[in-house]
Amino acid sequence: MTLKGVGDVTADKIIKMHGKTGYVGKDDLTKRKIVSEKVYADIKDLIIAKQAVKVEPKKAEMKK
Repeated sequence: MTLKGVGDVTADKIIKMHGKTGYVGKDDLTKRKIVSEKVYADIKDLIIAKQAVKVEPKKAEMKK
């Protein structure tokens, strides 16, 4: 909510969508119509998007 143009409602949408399907890239915020193009233009340089790292269990843990 500290980003310009992102209030309570928009922050809620961002969090809910992340929990349901996740995001592929930060531009998903506009593709999914969570924020407008104008808001995205103002905040895109302040957003950091990281790909999740899949951690494989060790073989010893799989046998348990």
